[in-house]
Amino acid sequence: MSKPTDHKRHRLIADLRDAGMTYRAIADRLGVTWQAVQQSLRLSGNPRGVPIPCRECKVVITRMRAVSKTDGPVYCMTCLPPDATFGERLKARRLSAGTDTQGSQQAIWPTFAQTGRL
Repeated sequence: MSKPTDHKRHRLIADLRDAGMTYRAIADRLGVTWQAVQQSLRLSGNPRGVPIPCRECKVVITRMRAVSKTDGPVYCMTCLPPDATFGERLKARRLSAGTDTQGSQQAIWPTFAQTGRL
C-alpha cells in the first residue's frame, strides 16, 4: 500500500525551488534525499519556472522549465529592433507564443513572411 500524497509538502518543495534553492538544499532542509525532491517536483506537475526577461525593457516574457546556458538574452516583441537577426526574431516570436527557443512545447514555425525577411 502506498503512502497518501502530501500536497502541502509538494507545494512547499515547489515554493522552495521557485525561490532558487537547489535540490540538495531543499533535501537537507526537509530531511529527505535530493532524488525525493526531484521526484516530488516531477510528480506534482510543477517544474521550476525560470523567468525569461526582455533584454531591453526587462519585462518577463514567459517562464520556462529550464534555461540553456547557450541561450542568450532575448527581446520581447515590442522591443525587437528592426535590424534584428532572423534568430533573434524567431526566438522572440517563439517565446511570445509560449514555446521555448527550440520550439519544443508546441509546433510553431513562423514563415519567412511573419519574421520579416530572409
